[in-house]
Amino acid sequence: MSNYAKHLSPVHTPQAQPLPGRESDMAKNPAGGYVFVASDWRRLNRFLMIGTEGGTFYEDERMLTLDNAGGLMACMAADGARVVAEIARISEGGLAPKNSPAIFALVLCAARGDVDTRKAALAALPRVCRIATHLFEFLEAYQTLDGGWGRSVRRAVSAWYTERKPESLALQLVKYRQRNRWTHRDALRVAHVKPTDATTETLLGWAAGKREIEDANVSPLIWAFERAQVTEDADELLRLIVDQRLPRETIPDKWLDRADVWAALLQTMPITALIRTLNRMTVVGLIAPYSDALKQVTAKLTDVNAIHKGRVHPLAILMAAKTYGAGRGLRGSLKWEPVPQIIEALDTAYEASFVNVEPLDKRILIAVDTSGSMSGFGQVAGIIGLTPLAAAAAAALCYLRTQPDAHIIGFDTELRELASMAGYTLNALLERLSTWRGGGTDAAIPAQYALDRKLKIDALLMLTDSMSWAGNQHPAVTMDKLRQWSGIPVRWATVQTTATGTQLQDPKDADSMEMAGFSPDIFQVANGFFRGEL
Repeated sequence: MSNYAKHLSPVHTPQAQPLPGRESDMAKNPAGGYVFVASDWRRLNRFLMIGTEGGTFYEDERMLTLDNAGGLMACMAADGARVVAEIARISEGGLAPKNSPAIFALVLCAARGDVDTRKAALAALPRVCRIATHLFEFLEAYQTLDGGWGRSVRRAVSAWYTERKPESLALQLVKYRQRNRWTHRDALRVAHVKPTDATTETLLGWAAGKREIEDANVSPLIWAFERAQVTEDADELLRLIVDQRLPRETIPDKWLDRADVWAALLQTMPITALIRTLNRMTVVGLIAPYSDALKQVTAKLTDVNAIHKGRVHPLAILMAAKTYGAGRGLRGSLKWEPVPQIIEALDTAYEASFVNVEPLDKRILIAVDTSGSMSGFGQVAGIIGLTPLAAAAAAALCYLRTQPDAHIIGFDTELRELASMAGYTLNALLERLSTWRGGGTDAAIPAQYALDRKLKIDALLMLTDSMSWAGNQHPAVTMDKLRQWSGIPVRWATVQTTATGTQLQDPKDADSMEMAGFSPDIFQVANGFFRGEL
């Protein structure tokens, strides 16, 4: 007798087929497996957090961007003000490693939204485009979309300049002089800026090439910048850097191979700039064993307050650690001998960049997707050289170190033991993972692992791109079996590593939650969910 019932049973449905009765809630992912469809709002959050730069293993950048733009437009049609609020929240909070997705989304709202959405987008311009680089990126994208230079746009750009204090405005004018084919002169001409006070008029006149600033009292920073461009006296340049806090971007290239110039810049260098220029300071010999600069740099890198105040994203530190530890740049011919103390300090900085990751009185299983789509191709948030696997594993191990009752595994179509990596330094871990080449993906393995070993866990944290296809059972079904066997309402959280439109978890499952990217507060949020606070 044929057992017809099994054909309608979720337990007997492989991932290559949709769950019976849930066909309308599911779609085939690019890998060929059926998974649940993510809502447009969830996709918006993923895009803002991760972006689409570089594409994924299965989708090129253009297709992935078009898919996400479609979801963004759908959200705009439903509630444009909510879209703008989400853009500003993620951008202002430093929750994404790059601001470009937020800028693009704001441009789309300003150029293609309805009247109210456009108004909200332009009002949020200074919140999202906080520096001139961001403003120039906005203007270039807006022009590309043929947004039109109407009065409201000109007024918003004008306010970006005129509502700044003179010191802040001067810094923008000298530090970010040209980006994305735009200059301040271009922006001022498009916006028809009309200053409301004499000082602002003078500063903007200088930026437009119509005024000279020869008196330090008018603008000490611009005067110092002008002197730095022409001086041939090293001592004068050092005084200008220290006295007027000149940033690196204002120093002519011919001086940037000198250790004493970098030593002067280091005195007031922001933490983000410090992380980006560790290699240059090592090349010129400023950062060296036993040097005073080494002590200064390691002290700054391990200053938790400075990291949080500077809104340093974990992925920025992760990429710095990967690049610095390699001793060579991803582009160009720059090479250096890594200093061990810097590598150790970057480890500390990375862990400190996650906000308030406190121990939980919970039994947690951490599962990292080690499949080929995570390790063989793709970038996280457009960061060249950073695969989804490297970012996921580094974040997972950081979380593991704070949890006294946790275990970590990897999965593709097989179980991968990762516990031995828990003691790795960040640099050693990244080096190990650079050789990893996983296979297909069966995201049911973590829950099945707990079932097979009769592990009564309270929570499952999974880091994945959700491209599961190879299993004989859907991950959500295996999780239900684990809950039924253990009698524990296991809470299941996933961290999405790519901005795709599908998810592993059943949207109707109240004990599951999906997050995107690797924001500084991601594990704080996960712990709140595991405690039942969310």
